[in-house]
Parts: sequence; structure tokens; C-alpha cells
Amino acid sequence: LAALANIMASIKEWKNEDIWQEVLGSAHLIFCTLASSGSSIIKKSVREVNDLIVDEAAACSEPEMYIPFQFRPERLLAVGDPKQLPATVLSRIAEGRGMSKSLHERLMFDCNH
Repeated sequence: LAALANIMASIKEWKNEDIWQEVLGSAHLIFCTLASSGSSIIKKSVREVNDLIVDEAAACSEPEMYIPFQFRPERLLAVGDPKQLPATVLSRIAEGRGMSKSLHERLMFDCNH
């Protein structure tokens, strides 16, 4: 019982950020949103990834898709259906400059391949 009390006391001293850095830094697979991939704890904990899989890639704007590129993925798999929900852009100026098109859509239809 004393050993358990010592372990519990030790755990209480751990800092939340240190725990997250250890867990994320040693992970082989991380699921997160595009926006959360830019969070400070993930940026501190993850240096690079081999594979980047983006679900609903057709529903995000092109700049959003670039957020996780800071991890220098070797490969990208963009999954999504451009015939469903388009990228959401509230600014008319951004929309006028083509930001309402997702990178997924641009790669599928604008590359002439």
C-alpha cells in the first residue's frame, strides 16, 4: 500500500505538458484535426511524420491543408469526396482569390493528369 501511495504521489508531480510530450513524441500513429495539428503541444512533441492521412480533405481550404506540412511528411493521402461539402471560406476576398477550392480538389481536377 505504501508503494502505491508513493507512485500516486510521484504521478501528481508530473506536469500535464510533459505527459503529452512523452505520449505524442513516442506515438507511431496520431489522429487529430488539421487545426489541432498546429497546436503548441503537438508542435513541441512531434518533429516529423512518415505518412500524413487527411480525412475530409475535400472539405478543407487549401491553407488549412498546409498546417500539418510542418511535420515534413514523406507521403500524403488526401481522402475526401469533392462532390460533397466544399471548403468553407467566409471571406469574399479569399473566395475571389480561389481559396474556396481545396487542395484535394485542385490536385484532382487542375493538374491535367
